Amino acid sequence: MKTRVFTAATALVLVALANSAIAQTPKPGGKITIGITNALRQLDPHKTNQGEDYPPTFWMYNGLTRVLRDRTVAPDLATSWKSAPDLKKWTVSLRKGVLFHNGREMVADDVVASFRRVQDRATGSLGRGMLTVIESVTAPDKYTVEFALNAPYAEFPTVLGTIQAKIVPRDLVDSLSKTPIGTGPFKLAEFVQGDYMRLVKNDKYFVSGQPYLDEIVYKTLPEAVVAATALKRGEIDLFYGVPVEVTTDLQRAGGDVILSRSPSDDWDAVVVNNKKEPYSNLKFRLALNYASDKPKLVETALFGAGEAVETPIAPSSPVFNRNLPVRKQDVARAKQLLAEAGFPNGIDLLMYAPAGRTDRERLALTVQEMWKPSGIRVKVERMPWDKFVAEVELKGDIYATGLRGRATIDQNLYAWLACQGSFNMFHYCNPELDKLLDAGRQARTLDEQRRVYGQVQQVIFDNPPGVIAWVKAQFEARRKQVQGHEMHPLFGHLYMDTVWLAR
Repeated sequence: MKTRVFTAATALVLVALANSAIAQTPKPGGKITIGITNALRQLDPHKTNQGEDYPPTFWMYNGLTRVLRDRTVAPDLATSWKSAPDLKKWTVSLRKGVLFHNGREMVADDVVASFRRVQDRATGSLGRGMLTVIESVTAPDKYTVEFALNAPYAEFPTVLGTIQAKIVPRDLVDSLSKTPIGTGPFKLAEFVQGDYMRLVKNDKYFVSGQPYLDEIVYKTLPEAVVAATALKRGEIDLFYGVPVEVTTDLQRAGGDVILSRSPSDDWDAVVVNNKKEPYSNLKFRLALNYASDKPKLVETALFGAGEAVETPIAPSSPVFNRNLPVRKQDVARAKQLLAEAGFPNGIDLLMYAPAGRTDRERLALTVQEMWKPSGIRVKVERMPWDKFVAEVELKGDIYATGLRGRATIDQNLYAWLACQGSFNMFHYCNPELDKLLDAGRQARTLDEQRRVYGQVQQVIFDNPPGVIAWVKAQFEARRKQVQGHEMHPLFGHLYMDTVWLAR
């Protein structure tokens, strides 16, 4: 039987290329402090759902695979994988002798339990929507895991490295929210809610000689200006998720401060609840889109650090539909659609925006002014992040928010837009789109993907779930002594096992 095989030997080449920028020999030891501006909400890797929560899960846990900066996939807890010719059965071989932080060996039963937990609706994992293609997962022996899929899926190895697909001890899942136990290069030493997390080196990490650092402190700072000042003073070593409004200041700092910019698949939107009036009316949603000037949105709210789009697929993607234009603002058309939707005299809306997420605050405030000529009168209410997540996200009628990009086009769409998507904030259900999303998962070639996802983009353009505003660049800044660090297009720098300090 023919198989598709990826081995750890291949990974050595990829890792060497990824680290080729490191000119000096890494030096072990030292501590780095990483600054963020929104506190961690979740320590359980299967339940994380915000950007600040994600990086520590990559430091404390491993997936079966890891997604490299160029979007290729390398082994992590897996040593190799192979598929049947129909791409519906995948067999994964595991590393032997990998230990959890509590000293117990990680085996196939832990992998099976981890995937089943993410797939369980009761867990409430954002990753569930990424794993719906898995029909069953079993362990024929201690170091082998078999996945049976409900459809062919050529990019399945990437799915094995999805954010929430971390491998946890099967017997400790109930305590992960307070006591994270993984196989990763660092382990939790201390956590003060709302303030900081301190992690220390895992001396029994399965990669010889790594990690290089002794300690990581993940520190919450009150706002971006404070974090930027702390970086310039040397009080922190890395500033994750740098908002665009402080990039000029950091760029001017020079000297010991290095600012990095990377394209991403991160996208922001005005989310509306498609199950409630008036948002359930397609004409009303189209009116919101025709009332919007998306290039102006990018210039005004993002200071140009992004690109106007109609769908979550970025112009840099090989499947981007270049025949689909960005819809031009048309006030007359917006007014007409609004009247046909039952609002000839316009409408008053209350839109929520998460305080501290400055891009999204500016998105809300910019459309507030932009929509006025069309008769859409918006009151914007800023809400603290924790309250926004608890009361608005997935529940609100209309609000400005954003979503982090994922490693594949499928992962960047399915959970958010499929009828049964695990994080479908739009409450959007379009059977035509679902069929295309399923077809996209089964596409075996780039040409097939271009054809299917070209249609996906047309369907979203014709029947938008809300107002998808832009895909944006991401920024982070570091002190120059931080070496072995390169921005990752997915959530900044995910992997800290190769980072070291030049002292």
